Amino acid sequence: MSADELHAYTEAHKSPLEKAAGAVGNWWKDNWEYVAAGVAIFGGFALMCSGVGGIAGVALMAGAGGLMSGGVSVASQKASNGSVDWKNAGKDALIGTATGAVGGAGMAVAKGATEGMTSGGTQLAKAMGINAGVNGVAGGAGSTVQYLATHGGRIENGRDFAGNVVGGTVASAAGANLGPASGTLAKKIGPTIKGSSVFKAAPNNITKNINFNANGNVSTSIKTLGTMGVGAGGSVLSEADAGRDLSGKNALTSAATSGVSAKVGDKVSKNPTVGYYTNQRGVNTLKQMQSIAPKSMNGLTNVSQTNTRTMYGSAVSGTIIGTSIGYGTDKIQDGLGL
Repeated sequence: MSADELHAYTEAHKSPLEKAAGAVGNWWKDNWEYVAAGVAIFGGFALMCSGVGGIAGVALMAGAGGLMSGGVSVASQKASNGSVDWKNAGKDALIGTATGAVGGAGMAVAKGATEGMTSGGTQLAKAMGINAGVNGVAGGAGSTVQYLATHGGRIENGRDFAGNVVGGTVASAAGANLGPASGTLAKKIGPTIKGSSVFKAAPNNITKNINFNANGNVSTSIKTLGTMGVGAGGSVLSEADAGRDLSGKNALTSAATSGVSAKVGDKVSKNPTVGYYTNQRGVNTLKQMQSIAPKSMNGLTNVSQTNTRTMYGSAVSGTIIGTSIGYGTDKIQDGLGL
């Protein structure tokens, strides 16, 4: 009996348990990179939602960025090339770590800036972390859909794909808390501006329409400008992570599409039916956010709670609007040869 015949005989007479074990082993050998990538991405999401402040918070956000960026890089390389260049995956993870650290530092600064006027800085940090995590995951999913839609449903370049996903994730996470932050800032600067000689000298038909309330037009304008800045930053991050040359044109385009998306989102959310699923109740300032917004594992998972449901609804709605406008912008630019 030849070696091939012996192998065929052995395979044919294996028990069902041996065949199952062999199938599992073969599947694991071909797909373990996907499992590792999924574990890394989930771990990054869990760290992002931790909401821990201070130096520990910066470290956790750095870890979250590294895990998510490295995980996306591994999965995208495996899908596009059938193998993983661990050196490139390591570089992507380092970029994600640096980006996460910057985001964590920003959250620490925001927490520190609000602790003086609120007594629940830790609770605020938790609420901000959970909201950022949910919106970051939604933004990453939207960037994935947009990339695939503009590349024929294929991952043509693993690093380019990873750059887009990481940029969308970080930008969405960074912009998640702009609403309450804008409401807080509008209320804070309102008395000073209204008391200034310039404001008092301005025509009444102009000043009477300027609303410094937490949900007024000043807050909305601040949020739109902040969203545009975050969009530009996300574009720069995407290009850096993908190894492309930085483009001012792309950054400006992302800023514009982000601003339009924010305005469209505000309009859409005023529809009572849509607003039921997207508008958080009583969360117009950071002080309200620390008291009412989800800030625990129960708050993250209990969708029967109004503000948990609307947190997810807002993230999904914003992602759909942003992805649709971004896709349309990409197609227009392609059509014009820009």
